[in-house]
Amino acid sequence: MEIRYEKLNHGNFGGRSLDEFIRHQTISECWRKVDGELKLVPNEFAEDWTVEKCREIIPHGEFIYFQ
Repeated sequence: MEIRYEKLNHGNFGGRSLDEFIRHQTISECWRKVDGELKLVPNEFAEDWTVEKCREIIPHGEFIYFQ
């Protein structure tokens, strides 16, 4: 199997590119600014993205950056 890496651009990444992407993450700690310093604090939650969420973030470039 050959693996090929490409920079993302508008020609190879579009509004439905993340439709099969499964975003699940269980978080137990997060970095937060406390008294002017970044500290790792307990913060438990799970994050799951729906297909709609994936499609929502793509047009805004919130997480995908093209150069």
